[in-house]
Amino acid sequence: IYETIIPQSFKMDHVRIGEEVAEFVFHILNAPEELLNESELNIANDFREPGNYSLSTGDVVEVDGQSFLCESFGWKQITI
Repeated sequence: IYETIIPQSFKMDHVRIGEEVAEFVFHILNAPEELLNESELNIANDFREPGNYSLSTGDVVEVDGQSFLCESFGWKQITI
């Protein structure tokens, strides 16, 4: 389990929606480092430090108490 805080205002210029935040986290944890800004790179490096590699199908992202399952295409809101 990896936990991080993405502030309400982080890269969101409107009310954040859980699925959008999950997609943003997917981008941070899977994009090549050269495509990430400094804040995103810090999150990615912190995620990888204990041996994690990427966010993949079957992984769950929790946003503001809502859980989203990463599917082969998109996200499915689930109850844990």
